[in-house]
Amino acid sequence: MLFGRDTVVLLLVLTIAACDRTGRDHVTDTFLARPANSQEQSAPSSPSAVDPDTAGARRARIGVVFDPDRVRVGDTIAGLVVERISAHHTPMDSTLVGTAAFRGRIELAGSTMRHPEADATMDICFEADSASATRLPRWAGDRRRAWFCFSNAAVAARALGPPRTERPAHIVISHFVIHRGLTDEVNAAQFVRLAGADARRARDQADTLERSAREIVGFLRGDVDFEKIRSRLADTVALYLTPEGGGAAVGYLREHLRAPSNWVIVSDHGTYSFVPPRQLTKLTVKEGRHFNCLEYSLASRFPALDGAVHVGVRLEPERRTSCLETWNATFIFDWSTGPARLVAAVYDQWEW
Repeated sequence: MLFGRDTVVLLLVLTIAACDRTGRDHVTDTFLARPANSQEQSAPSSPSAVDPDTAGARRARIGVVFDPDRVRVGDTIAGLVVERISAHHTPMDSTLVGTAAFRGRIELAGSTMRHPEADATMDICFEADSASATRLPRWAGDRRRAWFCFSNAAVAARALGPPRTERPAHIVISHFVIHRGLTDEVNAAQFVRLAGADARRARDQADTLERSAREIVGFLRGDVDFEKIRSRLADTVALYLTPEGGGAAVGYLREHLRAPSNWVIVSDHGTYSFVPPRQLTKLTVKEGRHFNCLEYSLASRFPALDGAVHVGVRLEPERRTSCLETWNATFIFDWSTGPARLVAAVYDQWEW
């Protein structure tokens, strides 16, 4: 059978239309499934063309590479669901820039790191190791190392240490966000928790801190001898009132605190003692929290102590009828020089 020119053109158009009906999903799925370290790349324009950034070119192939022009909200990349995608071409060289935000959790091994910018002193950052980097989504053409900073730095600091420290860690993150631009934007993620052996160590540390807090409360109540808690106190201990109570602060040498009656602080509102009333016998102790009858984050009550390693304690009668019946304190510890030692205590109460 012979076909005229118009018939051939019509058949070609119908063929293209049929491909279009299924083409996007197929192309997207194929692209998203590209394995880590894939060698797929454009051929050089000439035999003499050499990429001067060979390390960056290698990094651009590490991870689950995706084309932001083809990705849509709801797609799954590296086990994470695309929650937000925004991409546009730069007028200079048509490089694709924008943002990709993901929903879901992923477990990574690697190390905390210093932010390269000298003025980013409060950022907590993390770089995935070579194995974990292969499991992270990667914006096509992105040559950066597999590092990011935590959007919840205070939470991350409690588990990983203060900013600008470097230590290996095994963690779980969520809400991974790629910021792909031509500026100094960095990727971000929320710290969820430690994982593996790090999680076990964290539980052991929490148990140690809570045990220390119980012994300090026992000393303040007169039930524990000072010598039993002496090694748990730093050379100088600061006592604070929360800002709502006037924000007063005073520092005492360890030996001055040998008597519970010396644990006092004076403010414009009066004199406050850290010695709890004897009739309060029900004790609640929780690492990483602050009590003022109810449970709070320490940062919400005392922003200046945000990120500090701490244990909240609450004493109350067995059958409490009012928050006014509670005694609340938070103990601040320092791990940096060895075993945890008390460096500060914060007193709070329901009504000032």
